[in-house]
Amino acid sequence: MNKIILGETCLCEYQLYRTGVIDGPHGCFDSIKINLDGILGIINDDFKYMLSDGHLQFEDFEYYPGISYPKWINTKYSSDVDIMFSWPVYSLFHLDGMMGGRESYQRKIDRTKSMFEDAEPTVLFYYYRFNSDYNVELLLSKLNSFVELLTTKYDKRFLISAMTYNPSEESSISISSNTTIHHTTFNTSNSWIETDDNWSGACDNALFDEYAIAIKNWIV
Repeated sequence: MNKIILGETCLCEYQLYRTGVIDGPHGCFDSIKINLDGILGIINDDFKYMLSDGHLQFEDFEYYPGISYPKWINTKYSSDVDIMFSWPVYSLFHLDGMMGGRESYQRKIDRTKSMFEDAEPTVLFYYYRFNSDYNVELLLSKLNSFVELLTTKYDKRFLISAMTYNPSEESSISISSNTTIHHTTFNTSNSWIETDDNWSGACDNALFDEYAIAIKNWIV
């Protein structure tokens, strides 16, 4: 089964590789900042314009209150239709030297596109970053529509693991699932949105260990 990490930040990559849920080559959404609206646009365009010179700009973006970084941003896929995401941006966050990393990133794009298009069932992992406009119900609705679109477009089975956050003094995970979407709520007092080590969720490694067991059983 293909396994592909989607947005929204590097937290998903860090935890899925740490727990062994994914142990294969990186995809094109692993080490960037993007949301579901941007990914939907990329899918509709068949991955054509991710490195298009006409849409790439090197500019400052405020990733944290009062903290901006100059990064390569694809303006075509930077959006937030329903005002529900932390960052309305598709930022190639770790590709500051775009000219040097362009060929490598194109290979990741091609590899990811192939995994969408081949006959193998595919599970997608999406981490929804907490923010003031957080709307888990709307996210799950959008993910349901996204699965339907993918199933029709590629004529094969897709599954989605959605990870969301709930502020809580008690640390635990809550799981709900159906035949296509596995939704894990992480109940924790840690935010995972600051500029310190919480970006990776390492403060809640034990919860991600529980998640890893559950998601591996669900995928099987």
